[in-house]
Amino acid sequence: MTEPQLTMNRLIHAAVRRDLDRLSGALQSFRDGDTARARDLDRAYVNLRRELTHHHEGEDTHIWPMLAKVGVA
Repeated sequence: MTEPQLTMNRLIHAAVRRDLDRLSGALQSFRDGDTARARDLDRAYVNLRRELTHHHEGEDTHIWPMLAKVGVA
């Protein structure tokens, strides 16, 4: 049996899925009126959004143009 390759892209996508699951779970257990927790969740969301934006802008700038040059649709 062949081991799956752990590429940087797979690691990043796995981390994003992990972080989305954590944020989802934290939101589900959030209690109304808990302003300190609301600030923490907002900070987590802002960080996740920043990282996703950076990742996808990098793909748009570097990966997709490179793949297009070698004929990958």
